[in-house]
Amino acid sequence: MKINRILLATFIAAALSTGCSKPGDVPDTGKEQQVTQTTEITLADGALTARIPADMQPLVEQGGVRAYADASQQNALSVISGPWPGGEEAVMFQQTLNNMKRMDSAMQVTHGDDVRLGNTPVKTAEITMTTAGTPVFVVMAFGRMDNQLVTLQVTGPQDQADAVRARAKAIFSSVAETAK
Repeated sequence: MKINRILLATFIAAALSTGCSKPGDVPDTGKEQQVTQTTEITLADGALTARIPADMQPLVEQGGVRAYADASQQNALSVISGPWPGGEEAVMFQQTLNNMKRMDSAMQVTHGDDVRLGNTPVKTAEITMTTAGTPVFVVMAFGRMDNQLVTLQVTGPQDQADAVRARAKAIFSSVAETAK
């Protein structure tokens, strides 16, 4: 079984940021599903929860990297969390974007805002890039939450940017901080 190129791009970006290895295989059914149900996941060592589409299944959990994909493997979510490595948030955000740009020198950040994950403001970027000949669209949220690095990357086909954006918005807005 093979990992879809779009999904692989998400993991390469994650690995460049964290040093983690590649994910395991997932069956490729070739069918996309419209799903309105969600599943709750925990992030950042249980400090956060988020709701993801129920059709996204876990692919890998290694160290601070988790990845989920739908059955088509065209739509994916990677979650990177771990201790804050130090430095300024804006510098770390730019370094992450630079790492992604190494995969595709023509990568473009088409939009960026500050949003909230739970009660914490974080940076976002909408990214268009090509990896292994496949055009992809990535919406990334990046921030420091309770002294943890938290990055969520929602990835899908570039020609479905509106759907990727809507999926990312739903996931990002569902993030909640848990009681300590």
